[in-house]
Amino acid sequence: MSTDDEMTRRVLHAMRTTGSNRYFTPDDVPDEVIDAAIEAARFGPSGGNRQPVRWIVVRDRAVLAALASLYLPAWKRDMAMFLSGEMRTGATLGPTLAAADHLAEHYHEVPALLVACVWLKEMHAHMRADDGSPNMLAGSSVYPIVENVCLALRAQGIGSIITTLICESEAEAAEILGLPDGVMTACYIPIGHPRDGFPTKLNRLPVDELVCRDRYTLAAPGAVG
Repeated sequence: MSTDDEMTRRVLHAMRTTGSNRYFTPDDVPDEVIDAAIEAARFGPSGGNRQPVRWIVVRDRAVLAALASLYLPAWKRDMAMFLSGEMRTGATLGPTLAAADHLAEHYHEVPALLVACVWLKEMHAHMRADDGSPNMLAGSSVYPIVENVCLALRAQGIGSIITTLICESEAEAAEILGLPDGVMTACYIPIGHPRDGFPTKLNRLPVDELVCRDRYTLAAPGAVG
């Protein structure tokens, strides 16, 4: 096997087995591991190469507890919607909800939390709503870098999960984190050594249910189940 073939295999394996880790051991994640992940991830693309993403590495237990107090009620609302059938899930309901609920209840205990922040002035004009806040297009300059971080952590044996519920309480989170005017959060990533290892099989739709040619011909997403 050539070096290029081996690299391809490793990259594709990491992409297939990163998943969302919601159970962590209490072991510390060294700064050098986090820095190495961000160092690699920063090469992700952004509009005009403006590179709007900045990072906060949160370890302080008081700060984590304050952020967790914003996360938990938002999750409990969503869990009730899943259980009632109001919100659809594409995963096995019981284990998925149990894992998500565990994370919510133990959010303040994660070894470290990476907060992806964005300088709004570094967004293209078409990525901002009339009030200056980012619209859905803004993610194109943010989430490629975020996913790069998760993959770079995976390569070093560290699990992660991208969460966004705290973003609903942006003003409160900004005060907790000391964000200056013009900076807002894009997501929060709990990280740590995965308690149960990395997944070997993830439940995802097959390619033929995701891809069509030239015109949209795909069926609507399935019912709750």
